[in-house]
Amino acid sequence: MPIIEQISEVFARELGVTADEFDIDLRYGDLPEWDSMTHMNIVVALEVRFAITFNSEEIPGLSSIRAIESALRRKGVVDE
Repeated sequence: MPIIEQISEVFARELGVTADEFDIDLRYGDLPEWDSMTHMNIVVALEVRFAITFNSEEIPGLSSIRAIESALRRKGVVDE
């Protein structure tokens, strides 16, 4: 499954929205559901889903779907 689809599944679950409510250009704050608390839940869910860890310097940069996809690829996550 492509990384972007996996990210979408995490967002849908953590934000309680459907995948059609966001796209690859979605940024932090675009949806009222994506607030600071939910952001941390998303980060943890991504870490679990992809078996990786983000350090405290990386977390603020995970402010868009594109940034998250790039960060995952830098960590060696590839499309399944």
